[in-house]
Amino acid sequence: MWSRDRVDLRRLYTDYPKHMNQSTFKLVFTFIVNPRLRDLIKRYFRARVPFWRPATFRPYLKHAKPFLTRLGELYPDLDSFNGLKREMIEPALNHPYWIDQTGAQRPITAYRRAKMASFLDGMFTYMRLHDWPEAPVRPLIFPEDKIGRGFRGPRPIPESVLAQLDAHLHLLHPYVRNLVEILRVVGLRAEDALHISQPFSRAMARLFFRSSRVAAEKPHRLGRAAGPSLKVL
Repeated sequence: MWSRDRVDLRRLYTDYPKHMNQSTFKLVFTFIVNPRLRDLIKRYFRARVPFWRPATFRPYLKHAKPFLTRLGELYPDLDSFNGLKREMIEPALNHPYWIDQTGAQRPITAYRRAKMASFLDGMFTYMRLHDWPEAPVRPLIFPEDKIGRGFRGPRPIPESVLAQLDAHLHLLHPYVRNLVEILRVVGLRAEDALHISQPFSRAMARLFFRSSRVAAEKPHRLGRAAGPSLKVL
């Protein structure tokens, strides 16, 4: 079955989501022009059959498609990843768009580029760890290639809610009370602390956010002495 360029995964799995469209389980490798490189990619997908779910194969192939298409345009005779260097793949990795088989120009968003890089990193690593002769001799994908979206900080707590929280601060965990005092001494508001990018400060901010939300939304967790419920405005 894998000798063909069109593979129906339903012939390999007896248990797959029957309610999904049948195209979800069909892999088409014809976009890889070089036949030897095409066989290499099919070999990798075949090796993942025991580990991947049937519905995940096509999205993974979709992630790799812009890179493999562009790589084939740049190096039509390339039939192995063994001789690849970082400077060779950067034009394919960072290209703003790719041309599909119909000739349409399709943009590559930062999110999709990160997905593409993550898939390639996993594929190259698998080949290298299993001593495939076609594997890259060194890592080609860097951590920054796999960053598609910036960190999105938690929502800040409104000042009106914090004012209500102050009235019940003595009922919170001592660690949280210390954090509030630290914020006041250094002159930061809760909104500022929640958006500090350093990992340690981010973890502290998340703890403060969770504890404050519990105090504001579910005062019964603080005990019977919490008093009247806090109203989140």
